Amino acid sequence: MEQDPANPLESAPMAEARLRALIGENRFQDAMAFAASARSAFPADPTLAGLQAYLCLRLGRGEQAIGAAVEALALGAADAITMLVLGLAYRSRGRHAEAAETLLDGHRRFPDQVNIAGVRIEEMAEAHGVEATRPVFDEVFARLPDRDVAMIWAKALFAAEVDDGMPPGIASAPVMPSPPGSTRQDRRRPGSASGRSCGWRTRRCSSTLPRIGSGSMRRATSPMRPPCVGRRSSRTRT
Repeated sequence: MEQDPANPLESAPMAEARLRALIGENRFQDAMAFAASARSAFPADPTLAGLQAYLCLRLGRGEQAIGAAVEALALGAADAITMLVLGLAYRSRGRHAEAAETLLDGHRRFPDQVNIAGVRIEEMAEAHGVEATRPVFDEVFARLPDRDVAMIWAKALFAAEVDDGMPPGIASAPVMPSPPGSTRQDRRRPGSASGRSCGWRTRRCSSTLPRIGSGSMRRATSPMRPPCVGRRSSRTRT
């Protein structure tokens, strides 16, 4: 039977292309409706599951994002963004220990991805405090001496009111600028006791999460490239 080229549900690659196009056009509600149809047509496709997880997180549906991302990984997704989506989805639900564990796994799989490394440090500090996070930062920064990674750690230290251990070249004053006349005590946030959960958020999920096709999943040792959500590393397309 000959396939209809106008029907994007004739094959999984066509459905994926159509879904990416809708996301790229910021038609998120249309994309969600299409994702549901595509997942029904191709339930074993990890890319479609990963894209659905990405969409759910973009729309603030954290629990649905967790479910779709877990399913995508179980189906064989082997990409950095699906790991990041799962970690950020856990974060959005306040499940910081699970976010940290997920991002640890993601960092081990993708050690040169700055996005995953940075959010791993954030969530480790949130869940376990800065003192427990020091060796994590040291390990990450030894491999990725990246300014974004350093700034994330500096902000965690500042929020926890810890002055020692600032990364080289990072001063505490520029990290958290404050109005003239304010004191450090004025800037203290709930849960920011030294060595404990620092209670800070440097970014919202929507700004931390790369846009599909934006190339914003940063690699420390290679040029930026468009993300491939949910794609198996060994999968070929015809």
